[in-house]
Formats: sequence, C-alpha cells, structure tokens
Amino acid sequence: AGLSVVIVVCALMAFPHVPWTVWVFLQWLNISVIFAKVVFQLPLFCEDGSLDMGSCPSLCREEMPWTALLGLVKTQQNANAPCSLAEPSLSAVLWADVLFSLVLLLVMCASRMGGRFGSTSQILESLKAVEKKNRRMS
Repeated sequence: AGLSVVIVVCALMAFPHVPWTVWVFLQWLNISVIFAKVVFQLPLFCEDGSLDMGSCPSLCREEMPWTALLGLVKTQQNANAPCSLAEPSLSAVLWADVLFSLVLLLVMCASRMGGRFGSTSQILESLKAVEKKNRRMS
C-alpha cells in the first residue's frame, strides 16, 4: 500500500486532476499485490521467498528477508520457522491493501461522477466557467 500512496501523492503534485488511466493502473497494481500476498500463503513458498524443497531455511539471522520488505508475509497457520515474521491471520496481512483498494474505488467513482476525467483543457474550461459564475453571483 505504501507504493500506491507514493504514486498518488506524486500524481496529485503533478496536476490535481489525475487522468483515469493512472487510477486504473493503481487499482490493478493494488489487486496484483493482494493476489501476490494470497499466493505467497501457499505451502510451496518459504518465508524467505525460496521454494520449499523439503525444508525451509531459518529466519533467525540478522537481516530481514526481501519478501518481508515487499510485504509478503506468511500467516501463522502457514509458517513453520521458529523466528517467523508471521502475522496472526490473512486479514492482518491484507487489511491495508484492501482498505486502499476500497478508498481508490470510491475516489474513482466520485471523480467519474464529477466529470473530472476529460482532457486537461476541458477541465480548465469548466473551472473557468464555475469561477465566472461565482463572480457574477457575488
């Protein structure tokens, strides 16, 4: 979810009316992250990201595995190492990504209904029209 938030902030810094394709890309990115986290729960993978070929290496060393840095963490039901980084449940692993996906869907729907996905010139023209209307009313 952290990468998605960084992309949103950078996109909003560039221009406050982010194109539809950016939102769609973010939604697909978030869905693929959720899918990767669910697939990582399969017993085929060890906690350090290697394939399980009979026994998984121990995580009792100093360095953090690359999978944990990417957010790929096993649940306690699927972890078997003594120094495990396992979360208590799948919902504990996925909650931030699912929440971001729902908020992103809300933003997409609100922006679509508000007519924010035209070309940049159309958006600027509509903002100028609203500004003129507000000046006449004051």
